[in-house]
Amino acid sequence: KLGKHESHLMWHDPLQEIYYKLDVLANKNQDIEVCKKGDADNDGVCDDWDRQLDTPAGARVDGAGVALDTDLDGVIDLYDKCVTVPGPVENNGCPVKKDNNQTAVEVEKTLKDIYFNFNKATIRPESNSKLDLAASIIKENGGNYLLTGHTDIKGNAAYNLRLSKERAAAVVGALENRGVSDNVLKSKGVGSAEATIPASASDAERLADRKVTVKFIESSEWNSITKKDYEDAPVKKPIKKKAVSKKKKK
Repeated sequence: KLGKHESHLMWHDPLQEIYYKLDVLANKNQDIEVCKKGDADNDGVCDDWDRQLDTPAGARVDGAGVALDTDLDGVIDLYDKCVTVPGPVENNGCPVKKDNNQTAVEVEKTLKDIYFNFNKATIRPESNSKLDLAASIIKENGGNYLLTGHTDIKGNAAYNLRLSKERAAAVVGALENRGVSDNVLKSKGVGSAEATIPASASDAERLADRKVTVKFIESSEWNSITKKDYEDAPVKKPIKKKAVSKKKKK
């Protein structure tokens, strides 16, 4: 005998032993009772391993018999009217949208710290986090908004007006690049027309006039407003100079 075998190795036939065990199992009567405790809530998961025995009728459940809550907001999918977006129970699992005018105030407050390169409409990189936040607020709450660019009173009025228009449009473009629909934002500029700080004030004081304001626009008025209030400057094509051939003296 070798190892744990009951017979000597020379007489041992592994296949014959397997056939014998199969015959024993085939002739053995053994009743297996499935779902011994039943399925009280009829969710398809036996009570023996069901972790939620009072699942509402019609609710989808996981393997443990727990009703599914896809967005993990505490409202099961059966009762959740916004299955993929979390929201409070009192609003049927949907996010509570703020008043659009309040949304405009929040976006304007966020855009207060947007910085541009000097005398340009190019937004500086340190403004990215503020733009990200403003875009998320707009996408979450919806609504149509007009962004208005302002400058301080110092400098040429015509130049300030053009700069304010370009900067407001630049902010709109930056927000749209972050997923805000291009149908909900428009821009305009007023230059120094609404500036309140005198030109004699310090630069830090005049900073209050250099801003982008945000206003919610009702649908009835929205279509009468242009996307932006200026035309892009035409791109000038470089003029190729003809090469002048020099005549050889004879």
